[in-house]
Amino acid sequence: MNSVTLVRKIHRIAALIIGVQILLWTVSGVYFALIPIDEIRGSHLAEPATSFDPTSIEDFKAPGIVLNRFMNANPAAELTGISLRQLRGRNVYYLQTILDDTPSNRLVDARTGEPLEMVQKREAELLASQVIKFSAPLTSIDFVEVAEADSEFKGRLLPMYKLNYDHPSNVSLYLDAWTGELVATRTTFWRAFDFLWMLHIMDYDERSDFNNNLLRIFAFSALLFVISGFVLWVLSSQWLRKRRTRKMLENMD
Repeated sequence: MNSVTLVRKIHRIAALIIGVQILLWTVSGVYFALIPIDEIRGSHLAEPATSFDPTSIEDFKAPGIVLNRFMNANPAAELTGISLRQLRGRNVYYLQTILDDTPSNRLVDARTGEPLEMVQKREAELLASQVIKFSAPLTSIDFVEVAEADSEFKGRLLPMYKLNYDHPSNVSLYLDAWTGELVATRTTFWRAFDFLWMLHIMDYDERSDFNNNLLRIFAFSALLFVISGFVLWVLSSQWLRKRRTRKMLENMD
């Protein structure tokens, strides 16, 4: 078996293994390049306000008082962070905690020191109306407590509210049920992106691990496919054949 035949065989085997995946990489790459990331994230449809009103900050309860009251009410809690924010129409202390071995955020009114109760559906609808940049009727509100395998809000804290709107983009907003924050905006563009991202990185479960072994195998095979293609082109090129023929004729002389 000569070198050209061997390289051609390697090239064909690699093509059988990774041809479809190379097509998927190309199609998904084209989509990623064509659709602006802001449209995929839905930031043109909804965006939370990030400002904080520091007026009358001297009226705020001291952080130590707030933390002592919260820890007395939740002795098993582990506090991981605290900050001042403006959420749910008021200035609050934003507490990042671990309760019952589960990360969770809680709000405490900065003026009274009283913890805020969980957001109810009516308030969730009102909070969502303050961050959306479009006009469309709300079709449903769902209280989400369990993340399914194909959830659109991977990595977000539960529970949360999912608000669906009758909009051309099929937009859904996800609000944290304790803080009322907008934590995710999902549209048809995002759902297509998520599906193509799964195909692109070949993680068909979590859609987040781009260092998995399957991807490594196919990436190495793709590299072998490309290299063998270049080698095959060189070995079978007319220029190389003419050079060999000329050398053979010179040797015969």
